[in-house]
Amino acid sequence: MDQIRPSAKRRVVPASDTLHEAIENAKRPVQPLSVPSERKQVSELARIDRQLHLADLGLNQYQLKLEKGLTMEPEEQRLFLAHQDSIRKLEMARAALVAKSDLSKKSDLEIAKSMLAKGLEREHILTIFSGNTSVEEGL
Repeated sequence: MDQIRPSAKRRVVPASDTLHEAIENAKRPVQPLSVPSERKQVSELARIDRQLHLADLGLNQYQLKLEKGLTMEPEEQRLFLAHQDSIRKLEMARAALVAKSDLSKKSDLEIAKSMLAKGLEREHILTIFSGNTSVEEGL
């Protein structure tokens, strides 16, 4: 029979030594954690981009199910559609913020055309720019 040989020498430590070390460690002062008192301020556009990124990650579970050809339960379908609606609203808010920051650089018609190019419906754009005849004629 083969004998089992330990790969390293074992050290016998009396329990009183380990208990003494634990007591000494407990007596040492604990360094307080340094928590910043102020949070880093993030712009609205950066927050919306972060929310959109997280929302896209949330759609992955539905995407996998749909790509496999599986059907969703009615409650799951409701959540999926609500999720997509939230993403559309975030995209509209993002487009509005970008348009607001570019107002001095672009005309209303240029902004409306870029919103149309990004997939916003024509009726929504006309509602946003209601009363602006240049947008109504240009689209």
